[in-house]
Amino acid sequence: MQILAALAMFSVAILPAHAAVVDSTVSNGDTLTEAPESFSVTMNEDILQVAGVETANVLYIQDAEGNYYGDGCVTVDGTTASIEPALGEAGEYTFSYTVVSSDTHAVSDTFNFTWEPEADFAAAEAQAEAPTCGAAEESTEATEEATEAEPTDDAATEDAAEEDATEDATASDSETTGEEDAGLPGWAFAVISIALLALIVGVIIGNWVKARRQIEDNRANDDGAPEVDR
Repeated sequence: MQILAALAMFSVAILPAHAAVVDSTVSNGDTLTEAPESFSVTMNEDILQVAGVETANVLYIQDAEGNYYGDGCVTVDGTTASIEPALGEAGEYTFSYTVVSSDTHAVSDTFNFTWEPEADFAAAEAQAEAPTCGAAEESTEATEEATEAEPTDDAATEDAAEEDATEDATASDSETTGEEDAGLPGWAFAVISIALLALIVGVIIGNWVKARRQIEDNRANDDGAPEVDR
């Protein structure tokens, strides 16, 4: 019997320990009045870390409406997995986690707690979808690149002003060209001007000749007229 008991104790000793969470930031029914340094869980053995796999260990904070808070980035340090603290307005919240031990055993649980912050607490932004680590940074970078690619208001205004000026100048040239095409050509104006000048000169000369003849006729009449006795 003693031998059997010793064998049983030896068998239990060599069996691997069952992976379990031994500590967490909050427990069911807790009330928080200040945001903790982080929300974390600690296991009784190292937590698995897989390079390039961000979803092996997941920790979430949700409010009563199911909205998520935080950026979804989990930090693993030995036996502890944690996320940055992010909470919204006062109310009921849940802290959910799924962590995988180094022997690939997954442990999950959810704790309900009450959040009662000070009146001046700056609430974090709620998210309808579960956050993915790095997604917020990628979105910010994409927005910045799009903003840099778009022309500024001043540049757009200047471009629009230049386009308007070009269109006005083109329209003015077209109108001027149309007016020139619709009127008489330049040489016609020159011919008309010369003709008018010749006409005026002709009239002046004609009047001068007429006046000269009238004077000569008057003289001839005076010379041929008989003298009158006084």
